[in-house]
Amino acid sequence: MNMYAFTELQKSVAESLGVEPGYYLHIADSYHVYGRDWKWVEKFVEQIETGVSKRYWLTTQDFLRMAFR
Repeated sequence: MNMYAFTELQKSVAESLGVEPGYYLHIADSYHVYGRDWKWVEKFVEQIETGVSKRYWLTTQDFLRMAFR
């Protein structure tokens, strides 16, 4: 929902400035963790700390490289 809100804000600001909305890219390095997710988060932190993971975790810089190729 945050991305929707930011997109609507972008449209509103562009309209008030009399310009067309530009390209929108939203990148956030935050996680919303709830009680039901805690075991997953502990495993995630362990993988990050040890460097051992079965998957590659994308960073903000990775997303920027993909967006601006």
